[in-house]
Amino acid sequence: MIESGESRPRRGQRPRNDKRFMPDCEIAPRVEEEEAPDILTKVKVLPPFQVAYEGNAYWPGSTPTVPESLARNWILNRWVERV
Repeated sequence: MIESGESRPRRGQRPRNDKRFMPDCEIAPRVEEEEAPDILTKVKVLPPFQVAYEGNAYWPGSTPTVPESLARNWILNRWVERV
């Protein structure tokens, strides 16, 4: 029951002395899984396209070495072919 001097909680709110709420409980930090480094793949840029990786532009005929995931995307778009 509500003691004297306390107001009734509004609908949907719990009383202030509710033991189910623990504001000082510690929450463990989330541990994110480390991703394995991607395998590097050598590709050849097809004309008339230009691609860029890590701030470097690669023109048709050049052969950059890029991560496998990026190479798959470029191959899917037919900007490069695997060497």
